[in-house]
Amino acid sequence: MFREGTEGGTAGHGGTGENDRLTAEGYPVTAAEPDALARGVLGEERRKAVHEWGLAVGLVRVLQEEAWKSGAARIKEVRLRLGSLSGVSPEAFRFGFQAAARGTVIDPDALVIEEVTARSRCQDCGMVFDDRDGTAFCPNCGSVWKELVEGREMVTESFVMEEANV
Repeated sequence: MFREGTEGGTAGHGGTGENDRLTAEGYPVTAAEPDALARGVLGEERRKAVHEWGLAVGLVRVLQEEAWKSGAARIKEVRLRLGSLSGVSPEAFRFGFQAAARGTVIDPDALVIEEVTARSRCQDCGMVFDDRDGTAFCPNCGSVWKELVEGREMVTESFVMEEANV
């Protein structure tokens, strides 16, 4: 839900003043809105086909809200851990993030992705091993009984904000 206005003041936070749109919670609507940016950058068909776009837009919205709450002038780095079995393409996510961050306080090139290789623990011998595609047998004992311990995550580890000059 969105409303028009400048309640809470958004100048310097991606807004331009009088015609800023705010969410129902009072946060500024960003260029990361799918209806505002996706059609022009990705095209309607491609946007629907790439779920990474929705994830990137969601991250940009959260980061925008955090910057707005803290009065930050910009976000210059975002560190993300992305598991090899997360179902998210790092390249597609980066593309979506760069497109969604344009026109916001977030540097479109701020995203640093740490790709995490899937790792499993053998339920028979306890060995932890790389399991890149999730189908590997235990290299120690050959068991198929394993527990995935790492590789499905998509976690924002940290982000760096730059304070506004007051």
